[in-house]
Amino acid sequence: MHWDTRLWVNLPSWQTVAKVITTKQFKKRDWNAVELMAGGILEVLPHVTLLADYKFIGSPYSMRISLTALVFLAHFLLIVSPAQAFDSVTLQLRRTHSFQFAGYYAARELGYYRDAGLEVTIMEAKPNQNVVDEVTSGKAQFGVGTSQLLLERQKGASVVALAVIFQHSPYVLATRGGENGIHTVHDLAGKRVMVGPHGAELLAYLQREGIPLDRITKQDQTFNIQDLINGNTDALASYVGNEPFALQQAGFEYLLFSPRMGGIDFYGDNLFTSEKELHDNLNRVKAFRQASLRGWEYAVAHPEEVVRMILDKYSTARSIEALRFDATETITLIKANQVQIGYMYPGRWQHMAEVYAELGMLPADFELGGFLYDPTPAANQRNLYIYLAVTLACLFIVIWVSLYIIRANRRRLRSSQSELVASETLFQTLTDSSAAGILVLRDGCFLFVNPAMSTITGYSNEELLGMNALDIIELEPRNDAIERTAANPLGESVAKTEYRLLTKEGSLRWVKSLSAKVIFHGEPAELSTLIDITDRKLAEEQLLESEMDLKNAQQLGGIGNWRFETATSQSYWSDEIFRIFEIDPKQFNASPEKFFELVYPEDRDMTVQAFNTLRKSRIPYDLKHRLLMPDGRVKIIRNLGQVSTAEFGTPLRLKGIIQDITESELAQEKRFLQLFDAAPIPLIWIVKKNGELVFEYFNRSFKETYGYSINEVKTLDDFRALVFTDQEQLARSVACWQTAFENPDRIKGAIRAVEEEYVCKNGKRLTMLLSVGRIGEDNWLAAHVDITARKKAEEALGI
Repeated sequence: MHWDTRLWVNLPSWQTVAKVITTKQFKKRDWNAVELMAGGILEVLPHVTLLADYKFIGSPYSMRISLTALVFLAHFLLIVSPAQAFDSVTLQLRRTHSFQFAGYYAARELGYYRDAGLEVTIMEAKPNQNVVDEVTSGKAQFGVGTSQLLLERQKGASVVALAVIFQHSPYVLATRGGENGIHTVHDLAGKRVMVGPHGAELLAYLQREGIPLDRITKQDQTFNIQDLINGNTDALASYVGNEPFALQQAGFEYLLFSPRMGGIDFYGDNLFTSEKELHDNLNRVKAFRQASLRGWEYAVAHPEEVVRMILDKYSTARSIEALRFDATETITLIKANQVQIGYMYPGRWQHMAEVYAELGMLPADFELGGFLYDPTPAANQRNLYIYLAVTLACLFIVIWVSLYIIRANRRRLRSSQSELVASETLFQTLTDSSAAGILVLRDGCFLFVNPAMSTITGYSNEELLGMNALDIIELEPRNDAIERTAANPLGESVAKTEYRLLTKEGSLRWVKSLSAKVIFHGEPAELSTLIDITDRKLAEEQLLESEMDLKNAQQLGGIGNWRFETATSQSYWSDEIFRIFEIDPKQFNASPEKFFELVYPEDRDMTVQAFNTLRKSRIPYDLKHRLLMPDGRVKIIRNLGQVSTAEFGTPLRLKGIIQDITESELAQEKRFLQLFDAAPIPLIWIVKKNGELVFEYFNRSFKETYGYSINEVKTLDDFRALVFTDQEQLARSVACWQTAFENPDRIKGAIRAVEEEYVCKNGKRLTMLLSVGRIGEDNWLAAHVDITARKKAEEALGI
């Protein structure tokens, strides 16, 4: 058997120990060595942490004897601790080297794996390689997986999830942006989607959005953005820390679609192994997991160092700027400031399985049994006996040390009185100078108050000490605080309470109170700290009133506001927007895509283009367009959008307003038609529909002049057929109109003062002066002026 001497060489020698025991004249380095050894024992033996928490009292020389006993015990434990040879294991990544796997690189390069007795080889992925096959076949002992492990286990793969690294999935679909690109996820129906063997959640997202897998052409993943840029695919499965940066550098306009936009929020990268590895090498699995999580903690805390580590040790395929971008996105997904790295919640795994089941990718009765690794299994009986024996040995040492400390404490008891006096003086100074009110209560009566209480209540300290707290404090919240304080252990704080105090002048002031049970003059009491929050409460009430005024104003004006957070792709719509759209906010997830679905089909492209331009180029827009209601009604809205940026110009959010202008637009159209119909000359409103010029309206003067109704004259061709008898005149008219409508840039879609001779329904011939002007996209107004009498006069005069 080979004994572990790695720690032995760092221990103080027996000669040093003896020197410490027998003399007070020793070098500082000897004493430091003994302290180092004592600290090592406390790390090796968690079950004797009582020693670590115990405050040694006495002279430095008395502490040396206690610590020396621990040194002897440490020598004994290290002698009987055999060393282990390094185990060689392989970790299979599922992509090429990047910051996505930073924690594993850190654990390897900083020696965390070797500290755990492991020699680790990290293998990057090859195109379309199945990581699960590598692990279950034994080629690798560990792998980096995704939520697809659930699907692989259902197929029979004996995989076990060890730890979750990413709290959110990093995988998105990248598509071409711009006018000719993909604007909504629903546009992917019938398109080519490049997704690898780990893209189950992306496929689930498409199914959730109503796109069956047989409606897309699935392509093998190549990890090459040129396939998207060159048009070899319509959507590319991407990692948020990699492809978006590369597309930006290439100057390619793109859009990202995340499964979270469709309500699919899965775990991201996880660490997994096989059931065989877990059964055959339980300790190795545990050691690898702990070392890996330790590496991830380091990588999150030191991203710049690990970025350079990747460039120096693993790959130079990506620039340092790309790796920094990758690091920022990765740390955001890990959320180490909110959730402990490696933590797995079984309920969320079960929810993920239910989503897959909902989409037909897993059976409804799928069970997680055996799939999730438990990092804290029950201790085995043999180890328990060993620990018990060691604990008993330590107990003897603790008793010996405790007896010595008791004798030392007796010697120091006399000096405690002066320390107590100093402590009370400090307490008095702190309470007197505190801006917060400090009080002590017993049975509701004031036992102690500081000067700040007089400032808050208006009563003097002497007046307060003769009063009951209930005389000046609101009853209901005060009773609630008393009950919660009574239920808490001694010295433990209770939840903060806010209530109002009645001052001596009769006014009410808001205070925030934090209370705890204490011992005051030998008996239980309640210690409370009060902070005057009256000004804050008044500001909150004013803010609430302002918000209500805004809500009422929006409802009266038919105006709602919206926000879109660029960092999270989350949308917010005010209540008035939901009212304008006539939808229930409880049954509708606000998003740009959902909004575009409500836009009138002919106005949708214009709206999508304006929003994407705002998002990419930060150019505000002010649009007037239509909404199509579920019952077929049409509303007209004004839609304004702008962007808010951070200090360095980074877009923080998009925001804007929606105003319902249906009534005003209809009223304006009604007034226009009234004026149109009352005009003394024939007027025609012409609209281009499906390539044909249609008479949308003509006025009363038109009917009276020519004698035709709207049912008889529906198009320009109908009108020509009725009023022209001469084919030569008809040809000239057709050429004139063609010039106006087919070459709008030349004369801006207008006809200026063209004379034409028409035959009315009653056979009367009229010479009319025709003028046409464009009044909108594919809309024209034609005016006819009767110049028959003038033409006859000119003929009579020979002009």
